[in-house]
Amino acid sequence: MGTFGGDTTYAIAGEGQAARFRPNDFISYTGIGKNDTDIYTLSFEEVFGPVRLHAQAGTVRVDDRYTLETGSNNAFYDDSPGSLKITENGSWFTEMRGDVPLGSSHLLTVGTSFRRDDSDTNDYNIPFYRSFSGAGPSTFYSGGKSTSWAVFAQDEWQILDPLTVYLGARFDSWEVYDGASGVPGSEIQYSSNNESEFSPKVAAVWKALPDTTVRGSVGHAFRPPTLYELYRTWTSYSTIYESNPDLSPETVWTYELGIDQYFFDKRTRISLTGYRNDIEDLIYYRTEGFIKFRENAGEARTYGVELEASQKITDWLSLWGNFTYTDAVITDNPTDPESEDKRVPGIPKTAFNLGLDAQYKWVKGSLIGRYYGKIYNNSDNSDVEDGVYGTYEPAYFMDAKVTVSPRKNLEFSVSLENLLDEEYYEYYKTEGRTIFAEVTLRY
Repeated sequence: MGTFGGDTTYAIAGEGQAARFRPNDFISYTGIGKNDTDIYTLSFEEVFGPVRLHAQAGTVRVDDRYTLETGSNNAFYDDSPGSLKITENGSWFTEMRGDVPLGSSHLLTVGTSFRRDDSDTNDYNIPFYRSFSGAGPSTFYSGGKSTSWAVFAQDEWQILDPLTVYLGARFDSWEVYDGASGVPGSEIQYSSNNESEFSPKVAAVWKALPDTTVRGSVGHAFRPPTLYELYRTWTSYSTIYESNPDLSPETVWTYELGIDQYFFDKRTRISLTGYRNDIEDLIYYRTEGFIKFRENAGEARTYGVELEASQKITDWLSLWGNFTYTDAVITDNPTDPESEDKRVPGIPKTAFNLGLDAQYKWVKGSLIGRYYGKIYNNSDNSDVEDGVYGTYEPAYFMDAKVTVSPRKNLEFSVSLENLLDEEYYEYYKTEGRTIFAEVTLRY
């Protein structure tokens, strides 16, 4: 190994071959990040004669920021400049529903919900890439606003003592507006858009035997694109992630059939569920070289099975687990034929959870192990690497939570995510062990 001019080093990599190393090669992915999330909710429940009323309102505020190194090839760890990206998201949401008995065999639930979201992202140049300070004026902006509201109704109809049928419907309306992106002062202004969808659902639960329950459902669902998917275009090293302000909402028909079987005086439960989802206008990233375009796929299909089991060990201790296998494939996509018959990005083929729950008097706790298999990020499934930036590798991690309720209306809880401090990649390298504290007051 030797140095030949400046800060560039070469190492022998075979006869007549040399590998080049520069300081920048070792700091490209070593920026810093920070996420502050504040969640406030207020819930209300009251009974007025035969009617039970539920209401909830809340807000979520998120400040997310991270830095990237942008220095020259000979920049060093302690002096390279960088870029700072700050995203501020805000949401307000509310929902109200009422449960109204109709005779002895019907329970009618009606309700409405509303949500407003806003998102603003700004990029800044900074003198040192491992600090948030010293930012100049914004060099790029993207953001917008959206509102959505819905009305819904469901009739729980007990046809016979062992057979209950659920008939439901939901109407969603969504609007996006004030979308813009570009250099501040000369941003591209995007037109507003609105969509609505009617979603029916029918389900049935049949208690075939005292310890055997069969259930099935068919339903329709609607998911509009997020503000991030619509407006946020960004560059990460050599890859450009293109947003798309013309995205359409995803729609899906879902089909599910399952059985629950109990044993040993219902201390043991085993459940098996099969499901299928037919998706239209799936939102995904189409990959072309070093550019990823956010687009709607034509059609996608997922089907799978889930096996669940639980065991009550003592009156205060329970063990449970589940395993899921999902086959998710893009079936028809004329704008991106190479994605056809490939796995849908973002969905693992296998996943399982294993948990232990305990509750004794006013203290309860849980210990949960989670695993998910390989997740593809590229539409052509070409990202087969693991353990590197930009990949979603198979991972196993554990979470724990302890909740103390000294009074009926008061709870204190502490949660530890990634208890074992495992290192793995979910596009970025994860932060490791994280601690949350929560206080809940009911009145």
